[in-house]
Amino acid sequence: MKTARFFSIMMLCGLGATAAAPVVNTTLDVKVSVPPAFSGIISFNSLNDKQHYQSETFFVKTDQPTAAFSRKLPASTQIIYLNSCPLLVNAGDQVKAELLPKYTNLGKVMPGRFRLAGNGKDANRQVLPYLIDSLYASAAVTTTQQADEFIKDASAQVAKLISAAKVSKADNLAALKAFEQSKQLLLRINVATPIKTPSTAKELGDWCLNGFDCAAPAFSAIGDEGIATQVEYVWMLARKLQDSTLTDNQLIVEGLLTWKADRIKEKSTIGWMTVEGRQNAYTPDLKVVYETAKATLKPGSLAMHTIDSLYNSYLQMKPGTPAYNFALKNDNGDLVRLSDFKGKIVIIDIWAMWCHGCVAALPTFRKLADSYKDKKDIVFLTIAWEEPSAPNKAILKKFSIDHHIEGENNLFLSSDRSDPQAMEFINRYCLNSITRWVAIDDKGNILDGNMGYPTPDNAFEQKVANCYKARN
Repeated sequence: MKTARFFSIMMLCGLGATAAAPVVNTTLDVKVSVPPAFSGIISFNSLNDKQHYQSETFFVKTDQPTAAFSRKLPASTQIIYLNSCPLLVNAGDQVKAELLPKYTNLGKVMPGRFRLAGNGKDANRQVLPYLIDSLYASAAVTTTQQADEFIKDASAQVAKLISAAKVSKADNLAALKAFEQSKQLLLRINVATPIKTPSTAKELGDWCLNGFDCAAPAFSAIGDEGIATQVEYVWMLARKLQDSTLTDNQLIVEGLLTWKADRIKEKSTIGWMTVEGRQNAYTPDLKVVYETAKATLKPGSLAMHTIDSLYNSYLQMKPGTPAYNFALKNDNGDLVRLSDFKGKIVIIDIWAMWCHGCVAALPTFRKLADSYKDKKDIVFLTIAWEEPSAPNKAILKKFSIDHHIEGENNLFLSSDRSDPQAMEFINRYCLNSITRWVAIDDKGNILDGNMGYPTPDNAFEQKVANCYKARN
């Protein structure tokens, strides 16, 4: 029996509103049916009514051959995804799509890979993104010249497909253009590396930016985060090819001022701030990006709430900010508070046994601590972020002894996220990454929110020396 998946989607019009202007919403009633003797995962990607990505999966099997659900989506044209197959839908559509498994040359089913066959009065328009995707995925090119020739021929084929499907709505055409452009540029860039000369790089950058409107609002109609990722990647690569001196934070700021699609702005800002905070805690660059985001993104949105939360979290690590007065137990079972060291510079190494980089840095940190052992106004603390079970604590104790960090200044932080005290420490010291080295001044304020990796060279040693000089 031929294995197939059948999707019946009824799109009904409803009404919704935003503060600025009335917006029509579309309710999708999705019914997924499968033939006998089939089971598997049904995935559904789209934009929800708040213009954010929505990705869901449903498991269907022979004794439960249908899955039904309703979701409210924006009524404007958008591209939805069924098991990674893109479909262009409009308000009021009835979508009936059949997903058939792809086969290898040997006749075996390729798990999770599908080809799409549509039916119904709007099927020719609905399957256009899938046909575009399949067309560009078939490209066998190895040079930029071949890529350009393929793109020229493919564009002509796509134009014929659009004409045959009798697509005339402006938002439909814009969404299809944006979708095809993302495929063109990824193809062009994939064969353009390595870049051999600066002039070639600039030409490629110019080609990307001139041939691709990354600021087009049409990208807001594509209900897959991967497309926004591609758009951001292409634009940033093109700008760096044009000007290699641009830093990532400068690119984000420029993008926030250039792009029209809020979703691309939001995703790029959140991604950059997360990485910047993880690596460097609070930095002046973080403030610049945050203030630009506040000036260009919609206030009160879910994304802006996330951006606010990220910034306020990292702001706790800004130099001069009072450090969180933690209370953790040491190897002797004594409770140690940060306030116990008032009047001293405190250098903290937060580590874990399972973190290879942390463990590799322990000898350097220990050696540096030994070099200051005669100084009474500086202290070095190691804080092990570990699972609190008794067996693990026994392993940790031996590990600490073997690495010569045991004692009253070796503290324990539970990794149990149900522990409110541990979670307070994690949140206040921004531990979204295990590797964190923090300096606190003799008044209990943050001196350096992330000192960087303790390497055998003198870079970290010099940072500690500078912190020591900063004491009052």
